[in-house]
Amino acid sequence: MRCPSCKLHNPPRAQLCDCGYDFKKQVGPAPSEPTQRSSLAYAVTWLGVGGGLGTYGDALMAQAGPCTIHLGFGGLALMAVGGVAAVIGAVHVVGIVRRALA
Repeated sequence: MRCPSCKLHNPPRAQLCDCGYDFKKQVGPAPSEPTQRSSLAYAVTWLGVGGGLGTYGDALMAQAGPCTIHLGFGGLALMAVGGVAAVIGAVHVVGIVRRALA
C-alpha cells in the first residue's frame, strides 16, 4: 500500500510508514521543527557567504585606481551585500543560542 503522506510503498500489513503515518488511525506525522543542526548550518552558510563576498569586495577595492574606478564601486557593492549576508547569519546564530538557553 502507498502512504498518502510521503508516497512511499509499504507492505500490505504495515501499520506505520517510515515517515510516521499511521495507516490504522489514518493520521500523518506531526510537522517537525527545524533541527538545531540545520539551523546552525543555515547560519554558518550565511556567515561564510558574507565573509567571502566582503573579502572579495575588499580585494577589488584594493586594485581600483583612477582608470578602474568601476572595480572600487563593484568591491563596495560586494562588501555591502556581504555585510547583509553576515548579519543574516549572525541573527540566526543569536536565535540558536536563545533557544539553547531557554
